[in-house]
Amino acid sequence: MPLERIEEIVRSGDLTLLGDSYAGHAASFLSNPYNDINIRPEIRKEIAVLFAVTHLSGDPRTYKMAKRVLEITGGNFDCLDLLEFCKSSRGKVALEMMSSYKKEEKIVELYFFTMQNRIIHEHNLADLLKFKYGKGVRITPIIDGSCCSACKRGKQTFTWNEIHKLPKVPRHWGCRCGIMAWT
Repeated sequence: MPLERIEEIVRSGDLTLLGDSYAGHAASFLSNPYNDINIRPEIRKEIAVLFAVTHLSGDPRTYKMAKRVLEITGGNFDCLDLLEFCKSSRGKVALEMMSSYKKEEKIVELYFFTMQNRIIHEHNLADLLKFKYGKGVRITPIIDGSCCSACKRGKQTFTWNEIHKLPKVPRHWGCRCGIMAWT
């Protein structure tokens, strides 16, 4: 589906045209209040649309979205928690994984990447809870098999009776770990 059509559907609010899974992801992006970003509410709504469209398009070139976000925010993407994280050694490593060249764009990409993973894993967890396959769920590394140090230190397996103790995944900015059935 062309990017323009995806954006038109997202802006119209008729997410049923996207199919169940995609509609659920888009709805999650659009309903997130983004209160951690210190900007006007109408700009948050525009960012939500950009995030949803970027996610739905599957375009890996998130630097384009990051540039657009910086344009509509006047170059001020102020998420204090994320900015503090980026000063740490883990934050610097996470920023290096982003595709942009400019630090400001990398920060927006890191925010998007983390929100995207959170939304995907919330939907995955909802599906796992529906079917309760196996012993429970586990937090697992994704992509290249590496697990971040924060996730290695924490509990990684949760029985169905312990599911209320499961932390939000991703656990931190830039976390690439996921949730899957523990068999």
